[in-house]
Amino acid sequence: MSRASGPSPRRDGVLRVGTRGSALAVAQTTTVAELIAKTTGLDVEIVTVTTHGDTSRESLSELGGRACSRAPCGTPCSPMSAI
Repeated sequence: MSRASGPSPRRDGVLRVGTRGSALAVAQTTTVAELIAKTTGLDVEIVTVTTHGDTSRESLSELGGRACSRAPCGTPCSPMSAI
């Protein structure tokens, strides 16, 4: 298993798993990535993702006024959308 921050080249046979950079998010993702690697035999790379919302000092209303993230395609995400 490996870790990357930001874009990295695509490699065949490697499953890339994105996570936010908080300690909790990385710890949870690491647990899941280790289980995936152990179960499937795949190489797993954890990629830390930073969004505008993570770095902006704007108020929530200035960022769009919603208390949720949006997928890269612009579709609102729900807590169940990843399941």
